[in-house]
Amino acid sequence: MSEVKTESFDVENYLALMNLYRDEWKYRDQWFISTFWRLVYLSLIISFLPNFLAAFSVESELVTKLPVWVFSVLGILCALFGLYIMIVENKKITYIDNAYRVLENELPKKYRVEKMKKSPAKLRTNNVLCVVIFLVIILLSIVNIISEYCF
Repeated sequence: MSEVKTESFDVENYLALMNLYRDEWKYRDQWFISTFWRLVYLSLIISFLPNFLAAFSVESELVTKLPVWVFSVLGILCALFGLYIMIVENKKITYIDNAYRVLENELPKKYRVEKMKKSPAKLRTNNVLCVVIFLVIILLSIVNIISEYCF
């Protein structure tokens, strides 16, 4: 992409484009958060459905017919699917953020929002959160399978 100077085109259009990128970033970020927590809850409920039903003394024909490990494996698959979806969505957020930063860097220095610090780490917090939470769900599901057959 060639460097574009703010003097070469209409300032209003330039600011409207920046606003469009920021609105898209906010939409993607809100979608990311809501979808992330839905997938986390879904993975946990699927993994521990027999345990939840037993804790509340609820009988279910489906749960009694299937072994516990099936639910844990389905929960692991759901967590892996969720991890994939969230990493892809975070990549979209990163692209939007980078495009916005390119536009922002074209502004005069006094109008730019400076970053608080330059971090040597390139990981985004969303990626770390996704990996940690979904790995915890996977580990809990594995422990659930092991505990069902060992105790």
